[in-house]
Amino acid sequence: MISDFSKTPRHIGVTLDGNRRWAKQNPDSTDPYGHKRGAAKIADLLGWCEETQVEVVTLWMLSTDNFKRSPEEVATLIGVISEIVDDLAARKRWSIKAVGALDILPQPLAEKHYSGEFRVRIPPELHRLLALQAAEQGISLNRLASSKLAG
Repeated sequence: MISDFSKTPRHIGVTLDGNRRWAKQNPDSTDPYGHKRGAAKIADLLGWCEETQVEVVTLWMLSTDNFKRSPEEVATLIGVISEIVDDLAARKRWSIKAVGALDILPQPLAEKHYSGEFRVRIPPELHRLLALQAAEQGISLNRLASSKLAG
């Protein structure tokens, strides 16, 4: 068992992809696109991240390219995303923030609110400086920004 997490990244990003390829190799009439099976692993992934002290996990669950798929598949995908977000929120273990082009999401998914979010656009040079400061302090960039905002 790992006991030294000093080199663990504080933030990871995961693109949830490959469900349809998996479904082609593992046909299931109740989950023809594999989206339900893929979503079922999200809580496991978040648990593994907790165990290894990863503080922030960004999950790319949907892209604008997904809307080019059949209406049936898009509806299935939106339903699965809605269910998994509700499930994760109900567990009260993780803070959930929806980001991206929320205006293109169908209702009621676009109306879900689970926690606050504050976004700031800054020049790349300042971003780099803050990222270095956070790394030197061994904290996440979000934690550094929060501490600076708090005064």
